[in-house]
Amino acid sequence: MVERTRRRRPEEQRDEEQPRSQTTPAANVLALQSAAGNRAVIQRLMYSGAHNQLAVPDTFGGLSAKWNDALGYVDETSESKTVRDLWDGGSQKFRKALKIGLGVDELHSLRTVPVTDLRAEAATYSDNPDDAGITKALSDSAAAHDRLFKPPLADPLDTRTKVAKAISYLPQFKDLLPGAPDLPRAGESVMDEIPGTEDERGVRKLYWTRTCVLIALYKNEGIDFTRGIIGGDEEVEDEVHTVVQKLHDKYIGAGIEYDDTATRLTVMNEWGYKMIFSGNTPWNKLSHSANFVPGKRYIVDIEGHTVKMRVKKAVPPKVDLEPVDEYFECDSDKQNYNTSEFLKKVLAVWQK
Repeated sequence: MVERTRRRRPEEQRDEEQPRSQTTPAANVLALQSAAGNRAVIQRLMYSGAHNQLAVPDTFGGLSAKWNDALGYVDETSESKTVRDLWDGGSQKFRKALKIGLGVDELHSLRTVPVTDLRAEAATYSDNPDDAGITKALSDSAAAHDRLFKPPLADPLDTRTKVAKAISYLPQFKDLLPGAPDLPRAGESVMDEIPGTEDERGVRKLYWTRTCVLIALYKNEGIDFTRGIIGGDEEVEDEVHTVVQKLHDKYIGAGIEYDDTATRLTVMNEWGYKMIFSGNTPWNKLSHSANFVPGKRYIVDIEGHTVKMRVKKAVPPKVDLEPVDEYFECDSDKQNYNTSEFLKKVLAVWQK
C-alpha cells in the first residue's frame, strides 16, 4: 500500500489540483485489473505522505456504472456514467464505495494512464533482471483482468515467491460497486425474517441465511481472534449466533454491507485472507488453478454461499480431483446452508 522509496518520487499534487486527462507515465506502480477490460491501478503514498493515488488506463476510466448517488449504490434506474465522470463529479459516496471495493485503506485521487506505460513501469519493480519470468509477471499484472499488485516498501522483488505474495486476485468490475442493501441495520437481529421470501408453506427465510461470510470467518479463526475484530471491552460469548450478531453490528455500523461482493476485499483483508483464485469452476478442477496446502486456512465462495473449507490431505496439482470430498471438507452452519457445497461451482478461494 506504499511506494517503493527508491523509485521515482510521486507527484506532489492531489487529483483536484491536476488536469482531468493525464497521459504521462505513472510512477510507483500498483497494477490492478478487472474482468471488464484491461485496467491497472497505482496506489501510492504521495510525496506529502498524507494521501494515496489511484491511476487507471483510459479503458477503465471509460467503464460505466448506473450509480445512484442519493442512495449510494448501483441500480437499474439511474443514468449510466463513466468511472472518470463519477470521480470528477466529487461524489464522496462513490469514492468510498470504490475504495472499499478495491480493499485499500485510502483513496484520494484518480489518474488515467495508457496501459502500455503501466506495463513498462510495473516491470521496473523487478529486482532480479536475470529472471525474465519475474519481469513478465509484473508487466502482465498491469494488463490482466483479475490481479492486484502491491509493491513492498523495502523488500526486494527478487524471487518468484515474493512476487506471488505481492499479487492477489480481485473481483470483476461489475462487483466492485455495491448494489442495494439487503441486510438488517446495525442493532437489528440477524435472526429476523426476510419479508417477501415465503416458500410454498408460507415460511420466510431468515437474515441468518445471508451471514455466511461472518460464520465462515468465525469458524476458521476462533473466538479469541474474532473478539479482536469485534473490538471493545465487552466479553463476547463463544456462541455462533452471538458472535455473528456482534460482527454484523460492527460492519453494518461502519457502512460495510458484508454480504455484497463489493465489500469482500475490505472484509477479508481485515481478517488476513488473500484471494488465490477467482473464476467459475467445479470443485474437481480447482487444482488446475491454485495450490492447496493442508494446515492452511481457506474460505471458499461458491454460487450463493461462502464456507470454511479444510484441505484434508495433499492435493496434486493440475489434475482432476475425484472424489472431491477425499481432498476437501466444508463446514457450513446447517441453519444457514443445508445443501452440498460440492454441487455448486467455485467463484473464489481465500487463503491464510
